[in-house]
Amino acid sequence: MITTILWITLIASIILLIAVASPIRLSCKVAYGKNGRDADFYAVAHYPHPRILRAEYSAANGLKFFILGFEKGDGDRNANNDDTRNNDIDNTDDINGTDGINAENTDTEDVNAKDINNTDVINAKNTDTEDVNTNDINNTKSINTETENVNHEKSRDTKEKRRSISSKIRSGINGVKRHNLYKILRNKPLRKKLSRWIKRSLVRAVRIVSVETLKLRMRIGLRDPATLGKIYGWFLATQSALSLRDYRIDLSVDPVFTEDCLHIDSELKIKTTPSIILWQLAIIAVTFPYWKVRKEL
Repeated sequence: MITTILWITLIASIILLIAVASPIRLSCKVAYGKNGRDADFYAVAHYPHPRILRAEYSAANGLKFFILGFEKGDGDRNANNDDTRNNDIDNTDDINGTDGINAENTDTEDVNAKDINNTDVINAKNTDTEDVNTNDINNTKSINTETENVNHEKSRDTKEKRRSISSKIRSGINGVKRHNLYKILRNKPLRKKLSRWIKRSLVRAVRIVSVETLKLRMRIGLRDPATLGKIYGWFLATQSALSLRDYRIDLSVDPVFTEDCLHIDSELKIKTTPSIILWQLAIIAVTFPYWKVRKEL
């Protein structure tokens, strides 16, 4: 019994170690063209292996999820197609049934049309009396609306006099002073500690992700060759500086002095692991000055 428990704990710990240490990889490809070339974007992320769990996004096909090599949602789409086919069959049966009912109702509509013509003559006689009554009602409504507008303007003037601009400013300043963030920022030592914590947190957040590959290939052409020459010189200086620091970056520019064009092909590959994410977030959470903030509040 003890040996089986030990084997189960050993297997579970190995699985947990693999899950925590397995890398999460993300790669993006962007293509852009100025002269008749459509922009394209493609991104894929997988963990821990592309055949186990993978997510893809492209401008043409949208977002797709793959679990163990199978696309998520295929069964749902087939079920939805079957439902739509059944609904179409039911709708055609309903339409055929309503055609027979509509044919029977045409005879009754002819009889009702004769009765409607007789009532139109009677209603034409009553319109004259209704016009007289509506004129009297409209006159009384116009008088009432004028009195309501006058009363509304008087009440609005009294409210504006009661609330002056200075009282609004005072109430706004008092609301800011009562806020907890103002109390924290007012304390100079606490403000310095928070600024240092924010800087360290940003550094930790950058360390979560490591860049594996960055490729940028540009084919650029401008109407002014002098400006294009300056841009190309700045690019060569940046390329040499990055290569000296041994970054995994591949940058290339092809200047075109004969036409105005722009073509960009870029690729970015980054990776991280759940252990790195949890470790950096734990350090960020632990180093926050909780006691100082609680004492100030």
